[in-house]
Amino acid sequence: RVKAPFSFGSYDRVMRRMAWTVALLLAATGTAHARDIDYAEVIARARASSPDLAAARAREGVGRAAVGVAGELPNPTIAFGTYTQTARVAAEVSLPVLVFGQRGAAIDAARAELRVTRAETRVTESDVAWSAAHAFVALWTAERVAEARHEAAAVAARIEEAVQARVDAGT
Repeated sequence: RVKAPFSFGSYDRVMRRMAWTVALLLAATGTAHARDIDYAEVIARARASSPDLAAARAREGVGRAAVGVAGELPNPTIAFGTYTQTARVAAEVSLPVLVFGQRGAAIDAARAELRVTRAETRVTESDVAWSAAHAFVALWTAERVAEARHEAAAVAARIEEAVQARVDAGT
């Protein structure tokens, strides 16, 4: 197994993203007629349609909701019970009281978690852009190689025709 020369995560994860990005590029250029696609469009399409980025953005939404929930006061509880052997009825009421800054600490912790989630989203966005850029360069290189091979084949055909013409002229 070849080790990746970068540290954007596991090699398999990066290769899956690159395969997805190449598929996106092929889908974008594989319409009824071929059309050019530029670098900025590739990056924009990758960011708009990446499932990893969509999941990261959804986690941000969950984090924002968690900040609101962290500020809520806990609900009181009421419990009733009966004891048949002693003919007793019991009732219990519990009202949690947040003291010593517990509510503020919970809100601060939720905000910190949201900042971490936002940073992870930015990392995912960078990973997606990097994968799209890498796939774009790979596709561009493959197109240039194909063009060069096509031109080389045309040159070889002209050389073959010239050699055949000389052979025919010599006989």
